[in-house]
Amino acid sequence: MTPRAPRLPRRLPEAAAAASDRLVEFHGLWTCDPGMQRVFRIVEKAAQSEARVLLRGETGTGKELLARALHELSPRHSGPFHAISCAALPASLRRHAPRQTRGSRRWLA
Repeated sequence: MTPRAPRLPRRLPEAAAAASDRLVEFHGLWTCDPGMQRVFRIVEKAAQSEARVLLRGETGTGKELLARALHELSPRHSGPFHAISCAALPASLRRHAPRQTRGSRRWLA
C-alpha cells in the first residue's frame, strides 16, 4: 500500500472568490461575513483588557483558534497558552463550571 499524497488546499468557492475584496484574515481564520469580522474586532478589544473570556459554541467552529488569537494579541502573549476543553474535564471539576451544553465545547483563554 502506497502512502496517500497530502491533500492540496481547495480553491475558494466562486461566491467567495467574487467577494474576495471583503475577505479578511485574522490569525488563521478567513471570512467575508460582516458578523464574523465584528467578532474579530471584539477579540482585539478583549485582548487589551484583563477580563477573563469564555468562548462557547458547537464543535468545529474555531473556538480554540479565537482563543489562540486572543492570547497572541494580549499583553501576556509571551507566556504559555493553555486551551482547556470543558467537555474533557472530569465531572468533579465541571460541577463548578458554567452549565455545559450537550455537544458543545468551551475554550477558556
